Amino acid sequence: MKSLKMTWISFNKIFDLDFSLNSSILCRLSFRQKIFRDVEYLGQF
Repeated sequence: MKSLKMTWISFNKIFDLDFSLNSSILCRLSFRQKIFRDVEYLGQF
């Protein structure tokens, strides 16, 4: 029973790590898109 709990804890840690990595990648992508949009916007003048 103890090993099952340990497995669950480590699974949650891996999931949290994966989720935070994915969200940071998404943030980076959206940030990059925003920069491109700003550059295009400035390029119109």
